[in-house]
Amino acid sequence: MGFNVDLLRQVLDQARRTNTTVHFDAMSPETVDRTFALIDEARRIYPNLGCTLPSRWRRSLGHADRAIEWNLRIRLVKGEWPGPNGDETDPGEGLLQLIERLAAKGARHLAIATHNRKLGRTCLEYLKSRVASCELELLYGYPWRPLLKIARELTIPTRVYVPYGGGGLPYRLKEGARRPAILGWFLRDLLRGSAGALGGTSHSITDHV
Repeated sequence: MGFNVDLLRQVLDQARRTNTTVHFDAMSPETVDRTFALIDEARRIYPNLGCTLPSRWRRSLGHADRAIEWNLRIRLVKGEWPGPNGDETDPGEGLLQLIERLAAKGARHLAIATHNRKLGRTCLEYLKSRVASCELELLYGYPWRPLLKIARELTIPTRVYVPYGGGGLPYRLKEGARRPAILGWFLRDLLRGSAGALGGTSHSITDHV
């Protein structure tokens, strides 16, 4: 959308007709300030908004305070990009710090996107009785049964992101040097005849409880 407010207004007008949340997803270091400026514009037009915060950025703690002030739905992810100007912290520790701050400040809704079983359980158990609404988010094609079992035990809803569109396999394989587990998942799916699970570069969303 190129940060075009007129285009955004069209989206917000349609969202108002259907009572749909408009979510501003993962931000790169060079777009984060412009994205928050756009959210500030958007909230003056339509209040049902959300944003994503990367746990590997220290500055996300400050952004969390702003998200609470603006009453946004919040999605927490590890983050794809390194922090601006080396603004980095351990993603797991950063996630726990964000959760504690957001829960203490009365987050409206908090979604945790992780496939780390131990970290996922810690986060969900902490949030279960501390926020009004929370959920687990998983990416279809990654191992998810252990996390789904935990979410069911805690009766926490799970949102599954389903890849669609052009193939994203070459991109995922390039990540293999940094995350060897990806290569293992690819070989597993190849043997099963379902390598397409590592496909698309974009995601649609479906709810699963």
